[in-house]
Order: sequence, then C-alpha cells, then structure tokens
Amino acid sequence: MKRVNHGKNVLRLLLSVMLVVLLCGCGGKTGKVDHESVKTSSEETAGQTTEVTGEDDSTQQTAPTRRTVQMEIPEDDNSVRLDFGTESVFGGIAMETDENGELVYTEEEGEIRYYITDKRFTTYRKFSRFARDHMKSKKAAAFLEEANRCFITIDGKLYFVDGANGRTVENSKRYVMDGGTVIRVIAEHSEQSIKKHHVARSVTEFVKVDGVWKLFSLTLSQ
Repeated sequence: MKRVNHGKNVLRLLLSVMLVVLLCGCGGKTGKVDHESVKTSSEETAGQTTEVTGEDDSTQQTAPTRRTVQMEIPEDDNSVRLDFGTESVFGGIAMETDENGELVYTEEEGEIRYYITDKRFTTYRKFSRFARDHMKSKKAAAFLEEANRCFITIDGKLYFVDGANGRTVENSKRYVMDGGTVIRVIAEHSEQSIKKHHVARSVTEFVKVDGVWKLFSLTLSQ
C-alpha cells in the first residue's frame, strides 16, 4: 500500500498560495485623482490673485489696490480742473525734457516745478493774453484766476508749479501709464493748504504727443 505524505502536500499548497500573493503584489499602486483637492488648490490660487488685484475685496485693500485709488482723478463737485490738453484751446503745453526725452522737474521748498518750453508761452503775459484771446471773457477770467497761482516766473523763465502760493506739497507719487505715454503726478498738500486754500490733493497729467511731453491738466480737490 502506497503511503501519502500529507505533510509535503500541505507544504506545497502553502507555497503555491504564497507565490500567488507575491505575484499579485508586484504591480504599481492604483488609485484616483482627488478632484476635490484640485478644486481647492485652484480656488486658493484664484483667491490670491483677487487679493493682489484688489477685485471683489471690500474688507482688505492691498498696496496695488490703494495705488489704483490714488491714481484716480477726483470728479467731485468741489474739485477744480484746468484743461490744457488737445481738447482745449491750448492743445497741450510743451514742457522741458532731458537728452533722452524724459520729462524734467525739480522739487524745492514744497513745490514741484516744470519748465515750460512751449514757444508760445515764454512769459506769463503771453500765456494770459492767449487765454483771453481764445476763451470767452468770463471763462478766461475764472481760468486765469486759478492759473495765476501755478504759472510762475522764476529767473525770467515761465514754470508750471504745483505747490506755489502757500499750497505746499508734502509728498507726491508719479505713475507712468498707457505704455509710457502718460505721466500722472499725485500730490498730497499740507494742512495749511487745506485750511487756507482748500486744496488737499492735486493731480497733474502729462501726455507725450509726437515725442513731446505736454502738460494736459491740473485737478485740485479738497
């Protein structure tokens, strides 16, 4: 009678099972993308972008948002705007530039000075006469009453001056816009200027026309 070695049979069975388990475990790990996590990451990135640009954020203003607010020209009822641009009788007033064509200015004693190189206006008398000749009398009178405070003769030369006649400038910022063709200067004025002259802020705008920087406007607000 043939004897069966049950111990060896059990051992072979165990070895076979172990081999199957090992073969099944050799493949790469499978799974699925966690779309919820991807969505969250995208939302966080979008939120950061919104915060930087200042969009849809009424509770917190980042530095870029504040700069945007500062760059805006006041349009309230108390603001005064002098228009020298192409839509006005002046058509823009040419200003001094350096050898690279950059706008030149100086800051001295709370004033920001720009030298006028426009050959039509070598003196204030010529400037005021031009305004009277091209504007109606009442409009010219009101215009020159304000312009007289910021068109100043210094050493025989005519300057456009922001901060003259007691409207001292305490600090200012300059913004280059529209591909480098517009310069907007935002000036904050002194407490004396606010109390005595009702000028707290001024916005001066220059535009490059045919390669020449020209004074376009001055806006004063309380």
